[in-house]
Amino acid sequence: MSLTIVGTVHLDPAGYGRLLHALAAIGPDLVTVDVSRFAVEFRRSRGPAFLDRISRFRRADGTLPPALEAVAAQLAVPYELRAAEDWCRASSALLTQVGNDDESRALLECFETELMSSENLARLAAEPAPSLAAQVRRQWETVRRKVRNRDAVTPADERIAAILGEPLASSQGHLCHVTGWTHLAPLAKLLERWSPEILYLDDFPAES
Repeated sequence: MSLTIVGTVHLDPAGYGRLLHALAAIGPDLVTVDVSRFAVEFRRSRGPAFLDRISRFRRADGTLPPALEAVAAQLAVPYELRAAEDWCRASSALLTQVGNDDESRALLECFETELMSSENLARLAAEPAPSLAAQVRRQWETVRRKVRNRDAVTPADERIAAILGEPLASSQGHLCHVTGWTHLAPLAKLLERWSPEILYLDDFPAES
């Protein structure tokens, strides 16, 4: 089985469309996404109530202050999974979520008590910040330069590499793994025997 690893910037407003284009170009038989089931269920079950807390900070034109725009984006099911689900449904490719539930649980435990507290939301609403689109654009501008210095392997990378190694060793076809850009170099190093193709999501158009 051949391997393509697609690096993303999380919360990219154009990410859903870009990933659909990427998957169409790659044409994989199996798509793996580094999003945990716990993270998705948390957003689907608790996201609406959290969004209600944010809604009182909307401005007259209906928009949110930039810092809260980013918080609202964090409450949505990640575009990486939504695009993969839609593409696999249309193409009959298989989809597997490979995120770590325990890691997600630890990260999200402080969501309500810290990030979503009334005091913190008020502080964020008054905080000057660029728009989410501008923040993501700035991050994409630095990705290629930084990724070369991000090859230190973590236990999380080793876990994902072990998961991907099973279908790579035993199956025919093409596997596409979708993950945050900081994991590109470590995974390419760990999975080098399969000569993975490395792609950046911003190389693909956002619209059809």
